Amino acid sequence: MFRDTEPNLQICHKKLGLELVTTGYDSLVFRDGENVRKVYVGGVGGDPPPLSERQFNFYWQITNLAYSVSETEDLFVRLPNSKKSFIFKVNPIITARMCDCGSMEAVSKFVGGDDLESLRYKYDLADMEAGLSQLSRDLEKRLNVEGVKLDPINVKDGGHDILIATDICSDIGRLKRFH
Repeated sequence: MFRDTEPNLQICHKKLGLELVTTGYDSLVFRDGENVRKVYVGGVGGDPPPLSERQFNFYWQITNLAYSVSETEDLFVRLPNSKKSFIFKVNPIITARMCDCGSMEAVSKFVGGDDLESLRYKYDLADMEAGLSQLSRDLEKRLNVEGVKLDPINVKDGGHDILIATDICSDIGRLKRFH
């Protein structure tokens, strides 16, 4: 069951007739053909509050910068216990806009497959979290930001030892430039 915002989906999203596929900490995710629309509505009870356009635009910029890095440099998730390594990619944001309802909406390509949290039978989740945590710190340094947090629920198994992040921040409101 999705969180209690499901019955209260904004009118502009209901009329699109899109399938609600999942909910996040601060968002609702709809499947739209080959894409997903991620609507940043804020959290249950207003915590976290909906993103401002400025916060979202910064997140968009950093996500796409992380995508560029993942396409031009070799990024790896290295698991400290099993010593296994995975190539790491970031799914970019294609476009974004402010919806009529006042929520920010991002469009990205749909990434199929299972998220790492649901693949506990396949991976040692603690080992995977440690590897993702280290890569989060590495990306923060490369991107000159703080607040990157790669969570297993936001990373998909792309097969062939490739992991794909569908979200680089579990809480976008914490994403900031280093001062």
